[in-house]
Amino acid sequence: MPAALLFSHNIKPYLLVQASGERLSAAETQRFGALRQTRKPDSEKNYYIIFGNPAKHVKKGDTVTVVIGDLEIRNLMVR
Repeated sequence: MPAALLFSHNIKPYLLVQASGERLSAAETQRFGALRQTRKPDSEKNYYIIFGNPAKHVKKGDTVTVVIGDLEIRNLMVR
């Protein structure tokens, strides 16, 4: 997958809590919209996605998967 696809407005990333199956979307605010990068990627920069966790589904020590389109990054330990 080309990196530019990760920045597409059409792809809705989410964080999957492996133990519960709970899906958390990228956080959004009225003022700024989705808290994720959507500009053309630059290999010299770091990018981020902020996932909302208002109901505290994710806790320190949990194992999660980040899903962005067809890309799945599995078995990430929450610190």
